Amino acid sequence: MRASSHAAYRLVVLGLKRVIVVRQDSKELEITLVFPGADEVDSARISVFSHIGTALLGLSVGDSIDWPQPNGRPRRLQVVDIAYQPEAAGDPV
Repeated sequence: MRASSHAAYRLVVLGLKRVIVVRQDSKELEITLVFPGADEVDSARISVFSHIGTALLGLSVGDSIDWPQPNGRPRRLQVVDIAYQPEAAGDPV
């Protein structure tokens, strides 16, 4: 598991620079949650209004969800790291 020096701000929120999610098959996905219109699946920019975007909002490091695949079988996704956000910490940007 990755470590963060700012653990108090490790919550999935809109505009994160990156959220690293590990799938059941141990592959890491690095995504960014964005407003609709700024989303690009090929660039791993996921709309907060998409099903997966809303499912990830509010999760903390270590939390997981079971996400249905197109074949109907669930795949477990676990949040393993969330980028430090200076804005959330009240630090100047």
